[in-house]
Parts: sequence; structure tokens; C-alpha cells
Amino acid sequence: MTEKKIEIVCETGFDLALKDINNLQGDLKELRPENEAKLTNEILETGFSFAPHVWHDKVQNKYFLIDGHQRILVLKKLIADGYICGDIPVVIVQAASAEEAKRRVLQSVSQYGVVTNQGLYNFVIDANIDIDSLVASFNIPEIDLPNWSESYFPSEILTDEAVEPKDTEIEQGQFSKLVHTCPKCGFSFGAE
Repeated sequence: MTEKKIEIVCETGFDLALKDINNLQGDLKELRPENEAKLTNEILETGFSFAPHVWHDKVQNKYFLIDGHQRILVLKKLIADGYICGDIPVVIVQAASAEEAKRRVLQSVSQYGVVTNQGLYNFVIDANIDIDSLVASFNIPEIDLPNWSESYFPSEILTDEAVEPKDTEIEQGQFSKLVHTCPKCGFSFGAE
């Protein structure tokens, strides 16, 4: 049988066994099934690539997650399904108490910057990211990725055989093709 191994593709100089990483956020966030599937696929495809942040509670001599709860949850499920992985690189975050550590959890779940449609388009083009992979693997809360991808990367050019013309599409008594314009360079296609 082939070994199912999760690659660790980050390093910090401090590693912990998965069993030694404890949850601190409780039920602050939930991982919905569709996003769990995306995260699982991404970890299996590209490896475990972001070191979780942990707080060391010196009184209990335990490490508690500040950031990375969903990634660790997915790793534990994968291991239960027969995958193996080594120790997890972690970043130690300082906190004087459990209360301060929990405040750090809120800092980590806060998203101050907002991904914009145009910003995402420019990033995807620059990084040469496959659109199907983007939609299948990632969740960007402020953007509806399936609708965004169809707007920025239409799958087909509509012709008069494909749809019934609307009043706004009738030009001098004839149906005109839908014109698509690239938001980055302004190139238009689909016009006759």
C-alpha cells in the first residue's frame, strides 16, 4: 500500500507534535463542509504551508492555538483517515494570560484588508492561477468566486443561436453578440 503523506512545506525552528497542539477558540468559528473540502484538497495538493501560531501556557505547560484551528482540525481528520505527517512547525505568540491569548485569537480572525474584484483579477493574472482551481480551492468571503469568475472569465461568447435577444441587445434590427472586455487591458472580444 502506498503511504499517504502530508508534506510540511514551511519551517519555523520550533515544531510540535499534532497531539500537543490544543484548541483555544472553542466554537468561535465553524468550518462548513464545503470549505473543509476546499481546505482538505489544498493541503493534500500543495502541503501544509502555513505555520500555526500558538501560545505556551506555562502554568499548564500546554500549547494552545491562536491561529490555525481549521488547518489543525483538517490535519487531525486526515490522520484519522490514514494519512501521516510529521511534527507541525509553529510560531510562538506571547501572551501574559489565557484572556490575553484569546484576544490574540480575535486579532488573528480579524480581516482588516478587503479583497476587491479588480485586485483579485490582477493577482490571478499575475500569478497565472487557473480559475477552476481558484474556485475549487479557495474561499474569499467578500467575493462570490463562481459569479466573479464568470464575470471576469466568461466561459463562452453568446451568439444569436444561444439566447433570445433582449431589447438592449437589438441594434438596428439585428442581434449583436455579447461583447466582453478585459478589465485589465481593455481588449474587447465578441463584437462583429
